[in-house]
Amino acid sequence: MTETTIQGTIAQDAFQFNLTLGYQGSTMSSPFILDTGAFELTLSEYTATALGLPNLGTLTIQGVTGSATAYQSEVDLQIGGQTYSHVACIVDPSLGNTQLFGLRFFIDEQLQLALNPAAQTLTIAAASSALQPTPAPSTPSTPSTPPKQTVYTVEFTDKASADAFVRWAMSRGWKTKAIAVTS
Repeated sequence: MTETTIQGTIAQDAFQFNLTLGYQGSTMSSPFILDTGAFELTLSEYTATALGLPNLGTLTIQGVTGSATAYQSEVDLQIGGQTYSHVACIVDPSLGNTQLFGLRFFIDEQLQLALNPAAQTLTIAAASSALQPTPAPSTPSTPSTPPKQTVYTVEFTDKASADAFVRWAMSRGWKTKAIAVTS
């Protein structure tokens, strides 16, 4: 892949963007949220049905909000003029209309990311290239104030829930110092 920059928007503390999905001749543009805390590419049942995606096996997924029955599938993605075929994904019937773009695709394809919240862009390139992120629009300089720090204490009864929480918190830019699992 040559370097490509995707224009998106920052809304509700997430980078949101559109991609074209396909399967066996069917295509559609679909909204995504970049979710590096989600490992897999996760699609809604609506999207899977519209594209005719195959059910390649049922599984139970565990997330911050609980567990859900989903299934494995595959889809074609178009990013920056390049098509990636047979990309592994999960179809989650409990997911709304926005898809989650997890980290596995970038790992499997050996791609690097540069998110520029100020310019509201995501730049993707081969891991071997040097990214040139889109510069932020110039804005008048304002005095910088340190961010407010809030400390939360959260207890978990199992490591899987604790790990899911850490991924969720990190995806929102939160810092965690210690996680304790109690019995």
